[in-house]
This record gives sequence, C-alpha cells and structure tokens, in this order.
Amino acid sequence: MLNVIRYIFGPFNYTGTSKEGMLIQRDKVARVQNGMYHIPGYLGHQPLHNPPSATAFNKRTSEKDRMLLYDLDQYSRELWPHYKGHKPQALINVKETPSPTKQTTYGHTNYMMQRQQEWANARRLTKQRIPNQQKKGGIKTFFTQGASGTTSENGVLMAEKYYSFVRPMEGTLISFAADKALASRYFE
Repeated sequence: MLNVIRYIFGPFNYTGTSKEGMLIQRDKVARVQNGMYHIPGYLGHQPLHNPPSATAFNKRTSEKDRMLLYDLDQYSRELWPHYKGHKPQALINVKETPSPTKQTTYGHTNYMMQRQQEWANARRLTKQRIPNQQKKGGIKTFFTQGASGTTSENGVLMAEKYYSFVRPMEGTLISFAADKALASRYFE
C-alpha cells in the first residue's frame, strides 16, 4: 500500500512551472516515511509517532448517534484517508456540560445545598460590624455638642437612627429588600 501511495504522490508528480515549483513538499523537506501518510499540499504538523487514540480507524457508528450535534465534525473524517492527526470540531457543535437537574431528589438536594452556601456567603459579606465606640471623630462630630452647645435634640436623634443603618468606616447604607427599604423604616 505504501508503494502505491509513493507512486501516486511520488517525486515525479510535477506541480509547478519552474524547477523549484515542480518538486513537492516531500522532496523539499526530509521526513520519516515509516508509517506516515502525507497529505498532498498539507504543510501542517504531522507527528512522527502514531498516537494510539488516532491510529485506530473509527468504528461505524449508528446513524442516530451521528446526527447528534456534538458528534458532527467540522471536517469530515473521510476527507483525508489514513490521516492520523488532530480532527477538530466546530465550536458551534460543541455543547457545554449540562447543569444538574432539579427534577430528581438528588439534584434538588444538591441545588438547595448550593443555595445555602450562597446565602451564607451573602450574609457574611453584608454582616454588620460593631462600630468602635471610642472613635468620636469624623462626620458624626457634626451632630454632637461642640463648644457652642447649640445642637438640637432632633438632629441627634436623626443622626443616631441614620448611623444605625450605616456600615462603619465605609459610609454606605446596608441594602435591604424592597419592602424593608422604606423611609418609614429608617425614621420611625
């Protein structure tokens, strides 16, 4: 068989108009001929060894399996006979791994456990820190009595209610659900 292929794609297979162009790639580059089937015109990588996964010819699959999208190759496997290299697939035909189903008991339990971990992380991130009572500086000094002593009691009460909902040292409000974030809940 190898002699037949060498005869068909041999050194006398003229492909150009000049002397350099008449030589094929096999004559220009020294390559190992043991077990290699060179594709005419293919200048890509051809491994010197035969990977076991690519050397075996594919079994004939059922037509039902061949209709599945992930089994459709970008290039037909019969395009290059005896080619032992990489056979790529079109990215549009490669599907991602489907997520676990929630219809079964096992899948529902896994889903709920994952949700509990997400809720625990959300609670940990939004957990209120205890403010340092010894620090009386910053913006809050505006509402405390200064040297003049002219701070109203209403201003102090509003400031205390405001700062009970503010994260310390960040100055941002804690985000609540829509039904809890009403003005009446801030200043009762």
